[in-house]
Amino acid sequence: IDDFEYGQILGEGAFGQVRLCVHKATELQYAAKVLKKEKLIKAKQTKYVKSEKEILLEMDHPNISKLCYTFTDEKKLYFVLELISGGELFECIIKSNVANDNKELKKVAQFYMAQMLEALIYIHSLNICHRDLKPENLMLTGSGNLKLVDFGIAKKIDRPGPNTFCGTAEYLAPEVVSNNEYGIMVDWWSYGCIIYELFCGKSPFYSSSMAVTCQKIVDRDIYWPKTMPPDAKDLINGLLTTDPEKRIGGPELRKHPFFKGIDWKNL
Repeated sequence: IDDFEYGQILGEGAFGQVRLCVHKATELQYAAKVLKKEKLIKAKQTKYVKSEKEILLEMDHPNISKLCYTFTDEKKLYFVLELISGGELFECIIKSNVANDNKELKKVAQFYMAQMLEALIYIHSLNICHRDLKPENLMLTGSGNLKLVDFGIAKKIDRPGPNTFCGTAEYLAPEVVSNNEYGIMVDWWSYGCIIYELFCGKSPFYSSSMAVTCQKIVDRDIYWPKTMPPDAKDLINGLLTTDPEKRIGGPELRKHPFFKGIDWKNL
C-alpha cells in the first residue's frame, strides 16, 4: 500500500471508489479500486469480489482491463488496475461528431465492435460470462484502443444453468428477464444491443420504466431506422435472436459481412 501515492477520485460506487494512484518507484500511473470490507460483508458481496479478483487475474488480453496488483489492510481491499485514460467509447463518439456522418460512423463501429468481439471470444474461451455488457463498460486507451472493463458480476459458466437475475435492464437477454436458465449466450444479446445503440443513439429496448423495457425485450419489439446499414441490421438481428440456441455468437462472427475489410491479425 505504501508503494503507491493516491490522488484524485476517478469514480465512486456503492462499496468504495476508484482513485488515480502512482507507483512511487516507477512513477507509473494506475487506477486503484478501493473497497470497504465492512460494506462488502454487510451487503453479502464478499464472494463476488473474490470471484472478480480470480477472474481478473486469469485474463490477459489487449482489449480487457488488466489487474496489476491486489492487497488489503484492516479495513479495505485494493485492486490496482491499469489506467485507461481515453474515456468511455460512446462519449468519445458523441464528442467527435462521427455520429452525424453515416459512412464514418460505420467505420468506427466496425473497428471497435471487432475489438469487442475479440475480447468476448477470449473471455468465453475461459468460460467467463461478463453479464453486464453496456456502453459504460467500454473504455478507450490513450492510443484509442478499446478495453472491456468491470467484471464485478462476471461468472464462470461452462454450460447454461440456473443463474441470478443480474445486469442492466435494457441490455438483458430474454432468458434472464424471463428467469430461465442461461449461459454465455446472454453476452451476445447484449453485444447486439450495443451495436444497435452505436448506430441509433439509444438501446433497442430502452424505456424509462423497467417493466416496459422487460416487456419490449420479451416481445422483441425493435424499431429499425432507415439509416441502419443492411449488414449491421443483419448482424444485430442474428445477435438479438430470442432463442439462445439459435442466437449467433463466437468466432464465426468474424466472417460476417459487417466486418468485411477488418484485418483480424493486426487489430
